[in-house]
Amino acid sequence: MADVTDVTGVTDVITYREAVAEGIARELRRDPSVVCLGEDIGAAGGVFKTTSGLFAEFGRERVWDTPISEQAILGVAMGAAMTGMRPVAEIMFSDFFACCWDYLANEIPKMRYMTGGQVTVPLVVRTANGGGLGFGAQHSQAVENWTLGRDPAGHRREPGRAGRHGADGAGRGRPARYRRRLGRGDRPALPGAAGHGMRA
Repeated sequence: MADVTDVTGVTDVITYREAVAEGIARELRRDPSVVCLGEDIGAAGGVFKTTSGLFAEFGRERVWDTPISEQAILGVAMGAAMTGMRPVAEIMFSDFFACCWDYLANEIPKMRYMTGGQVTVPLVVRTANGGGLGFGAQHSQAVENWTLGRDPAGHRREPGRAGRHGADGAGRGRPARYRRRLGRGDRPALPGAAGHGMRA
């Protein structure tokens, strides 16, 4: 758990995944153009429960359960962002970035430049990264070097640290920043979360 101080100075102790869910909910309340999409994020609340309660509060118009297709998730998110929405797309495990890498490396980050700034792609792609939870080899890689190692077109990349690292100086306060900055601006963002930070 992380010790989080909100803007009013009140201190709460919440888990990283609760901070993610709260951050997304705040943005959905604040901006009617924000939508969420991904596998099992609706009534199920997501595999890590990072979207718990969102479907009940905002309904299927703003919280979209998708088929098991990472390419479809990012393709829909990109199209929605290009037409004025602000999607928060969830790729269940960062390992699956390999399935939709063309969108992450070519299509989304370069659209603004390919259109001379006429089209922006304001979206967030969020995922869980790393092992330690027993999900198996195809769901446990640490692939932050794929996205953090290069920046072709101004992605904001923000790795999350929680779980065993959340109590030290390196992890303190990041859930609060996550809640405040989620999905704002005209450039894509790729916040990540360490898999072990998603424990209850």
